[in-house]
Amino acid sequence: MIKYLKLSVLNILVVTLVGSVIWTIMEYRSGSGINLLISGFIIVIIILISYLLKEIWPLYNELKK
Repeated sequence: MIKYLKLSVLNILVVTLVGSVIWTIMEYRSGSGINLLISGFIIVIIILISYLLKEIWPLYNELKK
């Protein structure tokens, strides 16, 4: 059960990462510059995703079969 919870958190983090990157790009293109808070948030999300991927990857491969 906890593995499936980690898998769902991983999926949510990936969606959040994509949204944050798109938001940062849109702000930069509008001339606002790069927001350091959002950039820090993106780095934290990447670290969490890499941590969860190491634990969840075997389960994900099992579900693909």
